[in-house]
Amino acid sequence: KNITLKDVPRAAGVSVSTVARVIHKNGYVAGDTQRRVETALEQTGYRLNMQAQGLRKQRSSIIGHILKSTFPNPFYVQVSIGVQQYAYERDYGVFIYNIQGDPERERQGVEMFIRRRVDAIIFTTPADPVNTRLALDAGIPIVHVERPLSADVNRVVVDNYSGAVAAMEHLIALGHQHIGFIGQSPDDDPNPHVHYVEEQRLAAYTDSLRAHGLPVREDLIAFGSHYHLDPRNYAGDGRRLTDRLLQVVPRPTAIFATSDMLAIGTLQSL
Repeated sequence: KNITLKDVPRAAGVSVSTVARVIHKNGYVAGDTQRRVETALEQTGYRLNMQAQGLRKQRSSIIGHILKSTFPNPFYVQVSIGVQQYAYERDYGVFIYNIQGDPERERQGVEMFIRRRVDAIIFTTPADPVNTRLALDAGIPIVHVERPLSADVNRVVVDNYSGAVAAMEHLIALGHQHIGFIGQSPDDDPNPHVHYVEEQRLAAYTDSLRAHGLPVREDLIAFGSHYHLDPRNYAGDGRRLTDRLLQVVPRPTAIFATSDMLAIGTLQSL
C-alpha cells in the first residue's frame, strides 16, 4: 500500500495540521500528542516525499558533488567527506557523481543534477568550463574547488605560493642546498585559471632558492603528471622522475614534490 499523509492522523487520532507540525518541527504540539504522532509515523511507515516538498518550496535540500575521481587520488575523497559532514550537520543531502576525469561524464552529471533540481553543485575539480556554464544557465549556484576554470564562479583554493615557500623554507632550514623539484609543468594546461597553480608552486621553489643564495639548477627540476587514473601506474611519474634526479651529480639531498601523488611515487623510488 502507498502510505500517504492522510493515513497518519487517522492512526494517531489527530488532525493533518498537527501531523504536519510534528514532521516539519514547526509550531507547538503537546508532548503526549507528539508521541502519538511519532508512534503513528513509525507504525504506518510514512516517509515525507522530499521531491514534492522541493517542488513546492523551490529547493531540494540536496547538493550535487562532482568528483574528478575517487581513485587513486585521496584528495578528492577527503573533500567529499568534508562536504558530506558539513551538509549532514545542516540537514542537507549530497549526491556524488564520479567522472574519472572525463568531461563528457561531467556533462552527464550536471544534466542529472539539473533534472534532480539540486540546490547547488560543487566541482572537485572541474573538467570543462562548458559544463560549468551549463549549470549556471540553469540557475544553479556552483563552487569550484582547488583548480577553478573561470574567474566568475565561487571557488575554494589554497595559497599555492605561500604553501610552497613554507615547504622550501623547511628544507633549507634543515641544511639542504641541493633540492630537487618534481611537479607538473605550468605549460601543460593552457587555461590561465589552472596554469597559475603550477606556476606559483614553481615560482615559490625558485624564489626560495634565490632568497637564500642557492643556485637554481635546471637539472634538478623535473615535470610530469600529478597522477594517472590507471591503477597500475597511478604514481608512475613521481617514481620515474625521482629515479632520474637520483642520477644527477651532485644528486639532490631533498625533493620538493608538489602533490601527494607525486610524493608517493618519490617515496617508492627512494
